[in-house]
Amino acid sequence: MNIEYPKAVLFVDDEPNIIKSLKRGLMVEDYDKFFALSGQEALEILEANTISVIVTDMKMPGMNGLDLLKIVREKYPDTVRIVLSGYTHLPQVLVTINNGEIFRFITKPWKMDGDFKKIIWDAIEHYGSSYENIKLKEELTKKNQLYQSLIKSSDEKIEKMKKQMEAVKKISEEYYRFFDEIDEKFQNGQMSEKDFWKNMKYMKDFNYMVIRSMPPEMKNFEVSKLVDSLNKETVVKSGGSYQIEYNSATKSHRGYYDLYYNIISKFIEKVIDKLSSNIRMAVIEDGENKYIVVVAAVVSDFLLDRYFIDNVIVILKEMLGIIITLTEKDKKYSLLIQLP
Repeated sequence: MNIEYPKAVLFVDDEPNIIKSLKRGLMVEDYDKFFALSGQEALEILEANTISVIVTDMKMPGMNGLDLLKIVREKYPDTVRIVLSGYTHLPQVLVTINNGEIFRFITKPWKMDGDFKKIIWDAIEHYGSSYENIKLKEELTKKNQLYQSLIKSSDEKIEKMKKQMEAVKKISEEYYRFFDEIDEKFQNGQMSEKDFWKNMKYMKDFNYMVIRSMPPEMKNFEVSKLVDSLNKETVVKSGGSYQIEYNSATKSHRGYYDLYYNIISKFIEKVIDKLSSNIRMAVIEDGENKYIVVVAAVVSDFLLDRYFIDNVIVILKEMLGIIITLTEKDKKYSLLIQLP
């Protein structure tokens, strides 16, 4: 794997003649060259540029080469460090080498076309190898994170599907349990045959409706569209007597549209024969939460058989996190559906 890496060398020496000599001798070398006459100037160049290799004299006024290399090692550990100095500074240089602070030592005077150019290129290639290793590790880390994310995502999808299947199973079990209860009432004479079959059809349709809505899919939708669709169904079932009134401004929301439609539809079907006025629908906000609210005012002697509906609502909340509330107050039934 060939990775492009910076090829830039910084030469530091307090003697202008040395700097001029380096500029002439390295003019044709195929890497970027920077020159500094002091340790402070070198640090400014390092701050502004990515430097692959630094070549510095040891004896300089102010900040000497050893102090400069210590700073470079701390702030720019990937930069390869080379000492350019005379034999008189050899003991100090050897200490620096033994501490692992420099890559090579070039003595003055040097032979430009001899070891000097080769050592510089060796240092650049050394930097390149380290750079490639770093980039490869970063790439492997990213791929590993992506792999872990995919695994987590797959696990979450599988877990979500399990919950959806479990919800369908529980709702079906609730349906059969309810069937046993009303069948017992019918057999004991506590329910007429007409009411028995009416309840059976309603519960069967409700059960089928929830199953048909699985898995619940998030969609963007406008409540006005939801109202229009429900009104078409309500007009047919009521013989044109009732409408759903919706006065809120048209606005897009996000949620389980199909499931909302089916639940509201079955709720309306249950109360439509006992309505005392038109059904009202709105979207309300309570702090950070938003709700679709359906309000149906009913005649005084009507009592909604909520057993099966309430149990299905509990299952949807526990298994899928879908929050629906059905309340009764002052002859009004309110269905609240919390939007995600």
